[in-house]
Amino acid sequence: MLVIVYLILCFVIGIAGRRRRLGFFGFFLLSVLLTPVVTLGWLLITHRRFLAREVGAGHLIICADCAGIEARAAAAMHQRCIRCGAPV
Repeated sequence: MLVIVYLILCFVIGIAGRRRRLGFFGFFLLSVLLTPVVTLGWLLITHRRFLAREVGAGHLIICADCAGIEARAAAAMHQRCIRCGAPV
């Protein structure tokens, strides 16, 4: 039972890291090897750097009102701010 819970946590960490350089399988394996808590800490610590890189690459769409606020990646076809929904 404990092994199943551990693997589910590793799967969740893999999903959380799917847009990063290592991808889903990389973060899944890393969380299996290092524990999900350590891998989640690494994801949280490097989150701002990841967002800055995504904004620079044009993968993150943020409107002018939300530019200073942490935002999430938006689908390119929608062309709306993911935080408030305003057109970009």
